[in-house]
Amino acid sequence: MNDCALFHPPETDGTKMKSSKGVILLFLALIFKVEKYTQMFLIELEIEKSTYLDVTRILRDSTPINMSNSIFVTEINKTADCTLDVKQKNCSCMQGYTWSKDILQKHDDCKGETCLLEAEETAVCLSDKRVSISGSTVMEDFDCKILCYDKNKNPEEYNTLFQKIMNKLVERYSTLPYFDSLIINGFSEGSVIVDYTVQLLGPVPLDQLVNLAKSLNKSELVTTGLINIEIPEAQPIDIGSMANITCTPPERLGEVKWFLTNGNNKTTPITYGVEANLANSSLTDIFALNNISGSWEGTFTCMYTQGSIVHKASKELDIALLPEIRARSNPQFPDCRRGTKNVKCEIECTIPYSTENYTIKWDDGLSDQVSQIQGKFVSYKAVKIIDCKMKEQTVKISCTFTNTRSKLLRNKMEIVYIHIIDDNSTVCEGDLGWPTTKSNYNASMLCDNSAFGLKTKECKGTWQKEISSCVNEDLHVLQNDVEELNKGIGLIEEDAKQIFERLKTSTTIETFNSFSNINTSIVIFGVMNKISLRQYHHWNDTVMHDLVNSASNVLNKTEAWKNPANPNDTNLSVTYLQNIEGMGFFILLTNCLGEKKVREALQKRFKGSKRSAHSKTESSTKMTSSVMKK
Repeated sequence: MNDCALFHPPETDGTKMKSSKGVILLFLALIFKVEKYTQMFLIELEIEKSTYLDVTRILRDSTPINMSNSIFVTEINKTADCTLDVKQKNCSCMQGYTWSKDILQKHDDCKGETCLLEAEETAVCLSDKRVSISGSTVMEDFDCKILCYDKNKNPEEYNTLFQKIMNKLVERYSTLPYFDSLIINGFSEGSVIVDYTVQLLGPVPLDQLVNLAKSLNKSELVTTGLINIEIPEAQPIDIGSMANITCTPPERLGEVKWFLTNGNNKTTPITYGVEANLANSSLTDIFALNNISGSWEGTFTCMYTQGSIVHKASKELDIALLPEIRARSNPQFPDCRRGTKNVKCEIECTIPYSTENYTIKWDDGLSDQVSQIQGKFVSYKAVKIIDCKMKEQTVKISCTFTNTRSKLLRNKMEIVYIHIIDDNSTVCEGDLGWPTTKSNYNASMLCDNSAFGLKTKECKGTWQKEISSCVNEDLHVLQNDVEELNKGIGLIEEDAKQIFERLKTSTTIETFNSFSNINTSIVIFGVMNKISLRQYHHWNDTVMHDLVNSASNVLNKTEAWKNPANPNDTNLSVTYLQNIEGMGFFILLTNCLGEKKVREALQKRFKGSKRSAHSKTESSTKMTSSVMKK
């Protein structure tokens, strides 16, 4: 693309006309056809406002223009118009055009419809249908030795070969309409593989691009700009809301593939899930999000494959997040016995570290302190002075986090209930790290090491048995990954193998055998089964060994299956059998049920003792029993 000032009206008294009411600047894109090559120029045309309609009519009707036997002006397109002032001009892009990247980087105010530029600055508006092509082409007639390795040793020979390849590529790509530039990014082995980028300042017919790709033997092309992608304009969107991402190709290109790239630059395929659905309307493919969570923040990409050409489009979705809050008081049970007048109580609300702009509000009467970063978390603290003369039994304290980027100022609150000990209270005195606790209430402690959850201990005049909800860190992370898969982020056919490998490893470590760990493992089985049904995926030999071993490992120590909060509760066993049964039919069909413990558990299940209570799985139970009898 070239910039030039092609025409200015005569000057009066040695100066340009400067009245903002009398002068309009038109920026035009002239498309030249030189034999089979295409070239584009941007020109600035300064006219009196009174002639605007006549000039635009003449421009519209003036193409094609025959400049010579081999040079034609095939198009004249208005790209921007401006009103001129003494030192500045107020410009806007014409419909179908947007400000160039350079303009946007230089002028923050240009993100709207109008833009204030310096008087001598070129208003560069480019077609919103411009296309970029990332290409990779094998050049079998060239040697990689100099191009790939000996650039500095033989600069003249390198430059000669470089120019030959450049000319060969430009010869092909310059036949496309709106061709602007071609840049070679590098060379690699495979005869010589040339990586390059082509810029087109307008659309290209797909059949013409397909023919070009065929003429460039052993080429792979990736286009951006041919697919129209739409995403909610009013961003950020709020947690829990709905959003549609749509992609529309210029013609039917077959099945679309969707991807999400998160803040860590990890790209994952996305599909149907509890928060996502896919639909199609004519040429438009729709990725519909409902009850949206923060997991969907990132860049959405739709991709269509046409032979050796991949067509892509991407846009970013910004979400105003809300944090997970963990709130505690210290002491947990302020002690107002023995004539104590007041007790200083520190309330701590901890959230994961985030770049979100949260404001925190405490209940009235609290003095807050400076926040502190603690590893991956941020701690906010406030102090409440408990006045023992008030004889309060319970004080309720809340911390509320509001995301100031949220349009509705969405917030999340966590409440801490502080139960106060007085002279009439029955207590369990502190012991082995547990604080002095008021009777009929639970004391809590963080889990040991890196486990997630809490340990609790109830006081009923005397200490009761400790109850742990602690889950091993690796199992907790695995459960989170499976929940992401359940939302629709990831494909089970790609992720199942590594998930069951990790689950098998997690169920064999020394600290696994606890109710919380076993319960988490069984939840993972259940969620994976739901995902497989939703994505129409059948378990195959690549996952069977680890799946069955994991199912067997959770049966190793039956005493760990007892719910410490309710020893008579058998729900965990029932859930295990339901989840394994859900997978069981496919397991048996693949002849992979080699673990005796799992087989016996299923056989007991299939005898019908609880079949009537689980009608949803009755048909699969009958089918599986039939297979086992054979």
